[in-house]
Parts: sequence; structure tokens; C-alpha cells
Amino acid sequence: MGIEITGVYYSWGHAKDIHEGRRPSRGQQAATFGFSLRDSDKLVAFKIREAIENKAKKPYEKVDQAWLGIHHQTELSNESSTDLALRHIRLPKVHPFARIFLVHRVGPGYRVVQFFPTWETRRLLPRNYFVAAILGSKDPFSDADDGQLGGAELWLP
Repeated sequence: MGIEITGVYYSWGHAKDIHEGRRPSRGQQAATFGFSLRDSDKLVAFKIREAIENKAKKPYEKVDQAWLGIHHQTELSNESSTDLALRHIRLPKVHPFARIFLVHRVGPGYRVVQFFPTWETRRLLPRNYFVAAILGSKDPFSDADDGQLGGAELWLP
């Protein structure tokens, strides 16, 4: 099995900002990267489709199955808008992927959405949040982020 990983950003400038640790506000992102806040989900859907089409052009000859993982790095989207964008993506009629996943941040953890061939979702919480939740010292689904995203260990349906 081979796993191809790619990232989805609003633009090359947005990718560079993320890589360099800069996180402009939502309004600044829209102004900087030249899109409307109302159209951010359409842009994300376009970028996801574009990533799938680009990766589908590569040969995956030395593996029995190829899976595609897309890391969704767009802060303007939330869980429901991401799902809506995914449900409206028209996949290429021919592509080499047995499964296609999207990973995006939700609160302190991550959400994994398999959207091809079937729809499944999982939540992945970093280890330190899980321990804190068990001890009752932290709500694992709050938006508070203490910056300690350690190794992921817990899958939640």
C-alpha cells in the first residue's frame, strides 16, 4: 500500500505563512489572499479537487493500493462547511486511489474524514488532552489551545 499526502491552502502565500508559523486573522487572510469570506469554502472545495486531480496524474505502479491523504490547512472552514465542500466535490472519473481522506483541525484535536469510497469520520485527540479529560481538568472539545499538540493516540467515532 502507498499513501500519498498533500496539503490544501488558499494560496501559495497562505502555505508559506502557515509554514513560517504566521496565523493572520480571518479578515486579514481574506484580504491578503484575495478572496471573499463568503466564498472561502468554495475556494477550499476547488483546492481539494485540484489536489486530487494533480495527485491522480502520478503513477503509483509499485503498490497494490494507493490512498490519498489531504491535510486541510484552512482556518476559515469549520466542520459543517468542510463536510458541505467535500460532498460537492466531483471526483475525477478515473483516479488511482482506493481511499481518499481529509484531515483538518477541530478544537484541540483533528478530524479525519474518509470521503471516498465511503463516508466515515473519526476524531483524533492528542495524548495530553485525553489524559486531561479523564482527570477532569480540561474539556477535550473546547477551542482552547495550550500549544501542546503531542503525538496522537485516541480515535473517537
